[in-house]
Parts: sequence; C-alpha cells; structure tokens
Amino acid sequence: MDRVSPQRFAKMLLVTQDHLMKEWELDFFSAAMFVPEIAVLGNNLDEIRQLGPEAHRKLAALPSMTDDMVSSTLYELFVGAACVRKGIKLTMVEKDSSRKTPDFQIAGLGPIPGAIECKRRLGLTMYEMDEAQRVEAFYALVRPALHAADIHGVIEVSFTVPVRSVPSAQFVDEVLVALKYEETLITTQWGSLIFRNLPHRRTVTETRLYSPEYLQQVFEWNPLQDEWDGLLCEVEPPGQIAVELFTMPRCLKWRSVSEEAVTKKARGITSLWGDAVKQIPAGEIGFVYIAYHEGSRPAVADARTHHILEAGADLWYRWSIRVPLMFVSRLYPRSLGPGNPDLIESVLAGAAEGLESWLKKLPWRVFT
Repeated sequence: MDRVSPQRFAKMLLVTQDHLMKEWELDFFSAAMFVPEIAVLGNNLDEIRQLGPEAHRKLAALPSMTDDMVSSTLYELFVGAACVRKGIKLTMVEKDSSRKTPDFQIAGLGPIPGAIECKRRLGLTMYEMDEAQRVEAFYALVRPALHAADIHGVIEVSFTVPVRSVPSAQFVDEVLVALKYEETLITTQWGSLIFRNLPHRRTVTETRLYSPEYLQQVFEWNPLQDEWDGLLCEVEPPGQIAVELFTMPRCLKWRSVSEEAVTKKARGITSLWGDAVKQIPAGEIGFVYIAYHEGSRPAVADARTHHILEAGADLWYRWSIRVPLMFVSRLYPRSLGPGNPDLIESVLAGAAEGLESWLKKLPWRVFT
C-alpha cells in the first residue's frame, strides 16, 4: 500500500493504525475524524449487512472511492445502521441517473412510500477557504520582516470588513507599525490588530510538535477556543517530533467579523438541503439527514444554526414531496492533549408543524 499518497479510506486505516500503535508521527489532526469514523464503521458492520446488496457493494468499494465519495458513503451507511438499530426496515437504493433515487427506501410506513436522503459536506465552504488563503498570503508577506528583525510573538488581527477587500500593502504597513508598539491596540480602516511578545525559548511538557497541548503551551491556543477563526504559527524546526523545548515562536491569530463574512458562512449549509430534496421521488415522504464539520467559533456556528432553522421553515414541502423531518449533524472533530482523537456530534432536528411525532420514530445521532 502506498503510504505517501493513499486514497482517503486507505489513509483512514493507516492513521487509525498509527493511533493504536501510539506512533509519534501520527497525523493527529486527520485522526480527530478518521479514527472515530473507522470505529463507528466497525461497530456498525452487523447493521450495515441488513441494508441490502447496494450497501454491501458500497462497503466493498470504499478503498477505491474518491475522498468526497468515501465521506458521503460512510455517512449514508451510518444513517442506515442507526435506522436498523431503531427498528426501521429499510434498503439502500442503487443510484439511477435517469430518475430520482434516494439513498434508502423505507418499508412499513403505511400507504405512502418513505425515503431517506443523506448529504454530507467535507471541509470548509468556498468562502471560508478563500478567506483563509488570503490571510495566509498576508502572513507570507509579513514573515520576512519578522525573521529579519528576530521578532518572536503573536499578531492578533480582527477584520471588520471582508478580507478580500483589504489591500496587501496596507495590511503589511499596519502590522509593521504594531510591531513597534507592543501590547498596543492599533485601529485601522479594515479592523484592528495588536502585537504581543512571546518568550524566545522555553521548555514545555514533552509532547508532539504542533499538537494541541503544544499549541496551548506555546501560543495559548486552546482546542476549545471560541475567539478566533484561524491560526498560522511556526517555531524554529526542532529536528524531531517529540519536543520539550520551543525556540523563536511566531504566529498570527485572526478572526473575520464583517456582516458579509458571518452571512456567507451561515448560508454554506442550506444548499445541501436543496440537493437532498431533489432526490426524493414525487408522492413519497422524505426524511433528510445532513452532516457537516463545524470548527468555527460559536458566533459563526450559531449563525449557521439559526439560518438552517429559518430556511427550513419554508422548505418542508416541495411540489408533490413531503419532507416532515430533517436532521442536521454538526460534527466537531477535535484533537486533544498530545493528539488524542475526539468527536462531538451535535444534532439539530426540525419537524414540519403538526408532524413532530416523527421525531420519536427516527434516530437522531448516527456517529456517536
């Protein structure tokens, strides 16, 4: 097996093996999601076998699937397995491009056929990716000045306008000003920033380089932090992964609080709902399951939740389709301590008015 560039499922198995063998080289940020997923898959094999031939085929095909297909297929299998444990009789459906085909057909609901459609988003929205890449480009412009002057510390930046509207030259100039006035808040046309000095060298409890506890000890970056959108950081290369010392720490913490940024990020999930409803056949009752990774600070995460609730109020019925329920799983894959994987699943359930009784009949959580 190619360990350099394996397919996603192969990488999931390799990372899980590294975790079980307690390898120092563990990719602990990937492990936060990969290890729980492999554990859930292993625990659900008996239920998955009851989902029919298509489920067997998809399970066997996981090693050859693309990244997106692996994530979406695992989610479908987990939803089906959770339904089996709930006592629901359902069968995974083979996709047919010539007609609407949901992921599952449900038996025993009465005269009206039932269906389940699952959608999962992998990674950040396009807006979040663009924002992060622009901040990374800003830091790349500032780095030479930090290295040339042997400056070690943290630059904390708050953008009150869309990051794409901030001129690069203006950002660099403002940062250079902040470096001269340590612990002084600098207000700019695009937001604010402050520079705080960090020790040039200090010992830490033995841990992995850039592990959560390393980031906390060196850069005061708490895994459960609720203040920042992102972190760019570096230290002088120590030569090994197991470390007890850091030298020349530099980092940039940032957040984007503009109205556009919060709105764009909040709306990044509802498109999954529209895609899911399109797969429910006419004349059937459809149940929609949506999952996405949520790593944003509470202000952004809560805005997304409110937007889903508001949008869902107008989306329960589409033409001849009835969608009495939707379940939205907010997944929080976290790496704790020296890199221990941890997954939190927070579920938002919504029901059409008068159809709340369905909430007791279908499973809510499918990962945990």
